[in-house]
Amino acid sequence: MLTHSTEQFWALPAEELDCQPGATSWSYADWPDPSPLGDELPPVEVCDLELLPVSLRPLVEDVSELMQTPVDYATIATIITLAGCVNRRALIQPKAFDTSWCVVPNLWGGIIAPAGFMKSPLLRVITQPVTQIEELWRAEHEQEVSEYELGKEQAELQLQGWKENCKQAFKKNTPPPIRPDITIEPPARSGDFV
Repeated sequence: MLTHSTEQFWALPAEELDCQPGATSWSYADWPDPSPLGDELPPVEVCDLELLPVSLRPLVEDVSELMQTPVDYATIATIITLAGCVNRRALIQPKAFDTSWCVVPNLWGGIIAPAGFMKSPLLRVITQPVTQIEELWRAEHEQEVSEYELGKEQAELQLQGWKENCKQAFKKNTPPPIRPDITIEPPARSGDFV
């Protein structure tokens, strides 16, 4: 049993940190001298393009050859880019009959290499098709939003006209006109799913 509080324990000199009688004792002298970690790196397996889907192999091979980078760089960039496109739409249900437990798998990757090894240019080339699709979707969404705003204004004008017609009908003791259907849904952004 220690006779010092935790704060006192950490404030004690190394000589007094030995355990009390009856407990297993230790001291800093019992620790072995640290050995060097070494600077040799373990071998890395060669990237096998046969593990990639057939549709991705030409892209990976072409980009690797044109940019003079290892095939590994384009492979990891392609896989991670596609994983980002899937986003949270892929779910894993670990138990077949337990729908309350679903996991969204996240795939992470990175390229580690010295500066000047063409990492950033390669990533821009691999992600360029996805970036273009995103820009196209964004432009389509902006068009849909402007059409929605116009439709919303038209619906408000229709509603205002209907209200005026109702006032006139009440003054003349005639049945009011049928209310126009002015329901209009705002556009959903690409990638927004229910």
